[in-house]
Amino acid sequence: MRCPDEPYVNHGAATAVRYCSPTNGASSLTPEAFAGYLREPWYKLLLEWEEMELDDDEDIDAAGNTAEVDAQVRRDTDDSFSIVSFRLSRHNARWLIDSLTITE
Repeated sequence: MRCPDEPYVNHGAATAVRYCSPTNGASSLTPEAFAGYLREPWYKLLLEWEEMELDDDEDIDAAGNTAEVDAQVRRDTDDSFSIVSFRLSRHNARWLIDSLTITE
């Protein structure tokens, strides 16, 4: 997502859509539509971050089919980190994104 148009236009959006779970409405979007969401102020952080720290405390359910992972991200111009929380589920032995929440 840091270089969303490399190696081709909307490559980052196409990759993100591919890793959305079937329960995530974004899984049915075109890369162009998803790229439009990324230009909105709330989601722009996903393109503009300069520093990231992953939380080592993954929260995986007992059955091993869902998880929540937090990432702290910061733009160069920000004094503090924002938290991006990813809810994941396992589909065909692959972790896919059910949803994400950004807390600034």
